Amino acid sequence: MPGLTRDELSGDQGLSIASNPCGNRCYQIGFGASSTSSSKDCLTLEIVRPSKLRGTIDKSVIVCTVSTRLAPKQLLLAYVFFHGDNFNSGEKSEYDGRNLVKASIALGSPLLYIGVNYPLGFLGFPSGKEVESHDALNLGLLDSRLSCNY
Repeated sequence: MPGLTRDELSGDQGLSIASNPCGNRCYQIGFGASSTSSSKDCLTLEIVRPSKLRGTIDKSVIVCTVSTRLAPKQLLLAYVFFHGDNFNSGEKSEYDGRNLVKASIALGSPLLYIGVNYPLGFLGFPSGKEVESHDALNLGLLDSRLSCNY
């Protein structure tokens, strides 16, 4: 996917937030587990960008926009964020990319923030001889890599 140019973005000061900024939380056990909506269908992207981007975005992508005026014909930096927590717990919604985008606008170098949610624990990193024989190890990392291709 080619980079986004600043002439593809425009807008006035303001903020527009998706109705469900979290999406599904990946199933988790132990410390960090939450009672919020969990699902095995949790590979989602949260995109925070200066507004307004032309075209449509896939409905599986959660979009928050931070408005600003941008100069034409300059590429935006993309900041892709993968949360940590030892691949056992956590989610992208624990970290709000809006403040980072607002700060980048204030510094005169707007960026595109992409927070990645991916399977954790037993769904993202299964173990055992059968899993290994089917080459199904590190599924969470494979999903994370796929999100970079998007």
